[in-house]
Amino acid sequence: MTPHPMFRRSVVFASLFAIQFVYGQGSSSWKENFLQGSEAIQLGRYADARRLLLAALDASNQFDANDLRRARTENGLAHLYALQGELKLAGTLYEESLAILQANGEAGKSLLPFVLDGLGELRIEEAHWTEAEQLLQQSKALQTELHGESSPLTMTVVTHLGELYACTGRHPEAENLFRQAIIVFRKSEQFGGLASTLATLGRVYIVEGRYVLAETVLKEALALNTRLGDRHPALADAMLNLAALYRVESNAERAEPLLRKAAKIYADTGDPRLAAALSEIGLIALRHGKYAIAETNLNQALEILTKAFGPKHVSVGLVEAALAEVYLKEHDYSKAELFIRGALEKQRRSLGEASFEVAQSFLIAAQIEEKQNRRTEADTDFRMAVALYGRVIGNDHPETLHARELYSRFSKKASR
Repeated sequence: MTPHPMFRRSVVFASLFAIQFVYGQGSSSWKENFLQGSEAIQLGRYADARRLLLAALDASNQFDANDLRRARTENGLAHLYALQGELKLAGTLYEESLAILQANGEAGKSLLPFVLDGLGELRIEEAHWTEAEQLLQQSKALQTELHGESSPLTMTVVTHLGELYACTGRHPEAENLFRQAIIVFRKSEQFGGLASTLATLGRVYIVEGRYVLAETVLKEALALNTRLGDRHPALADAMLNLAALYRVESNAERAEPLLRKAAKIYADTGDPRLAAALSEIGLIALRHGKYAIAETNLNQALEILTKAFGPKHVSVGLVEAALAEVYLKEHDYSKAELFIRGALEKQRRSLGEASFEVAQSFLIAAQIEEKQNRRTEADTDFRMAVALYGRVIGNDHPETLHARELYSRFSKKASR
């Protein structure tokens, strides 16, 4: 089971709370553009949001260098860029906003946790796990101090910490944080935060093979996001997550309509999460032996991801692993070898040795080596895959059992 690339859409809910600090300030073109741009983000109208927030940024040039309005504008625009996969631009603006807030001391404290949270989310996207956790823990501590341990604002950061733990294989810790956040979001009727948390919990359940639980929470997330309108990017995210479950369950009839709808929303808005939909479509084609279709979609996904994140990002490695499997099935072993080695390098660097994705890639590598009669290397990689699966998802998980079966077949052939 190959997951779709590691795209997550940050909870918009928290960043929008920063808007409350703007009301009551003097009327200006800055205020009007900032408020309308922030609202456009919430509505998923990213092109409008960009135009309005850039106008607000231009208007903020009239203010002093360390004026808090400049920090708010840069934070809002950074959030938008992060949502659209423009990570370098987002990072620069988050850091500039952070510097202004720090220069203001106590006066900037109320906005500081939002910027730390956004920058932490960005570092997750960049697979900089240690820095991401440090930033998110700082944000959580500040939100707790300012609003309380059970505030929806604090729980939004808790959800992001859970996302970090989920990305790095710390599933029990992630699930515990998600459950805390879900209770608070339900009680406070913060449906944006609830939908996002349910979606991430559902992805954890998929990896763990708990498909009934996954379907329950992913369907609820989809229903919640339907309230946003049929063209909202967050709705496309919910469709994508549910489709990933159906793909894993070999239910292409339910997965493909959702993927087509999601892909159209992404394509219409120029959203790089189109790569995730294309990847899912490619994986379905791979399972059904439609290798040309799989190759086309996965290569398109690879191109989008490489442009958005650069060639060394872990999401690029996930798609490279899927392409390696396509070339394995097509008996192009030299190309399969090239892609799986690139995938393993990226995944091991970003995710460490004990991860679900690395286990998958070792299993693919072993099969490639088996086809090339490199028995010693194949045996080593089969053993590694089986061991990692057992450590990460348990010995009784379907993926672990599948890996053991492949290794058993290989061993019987090798002993003849």
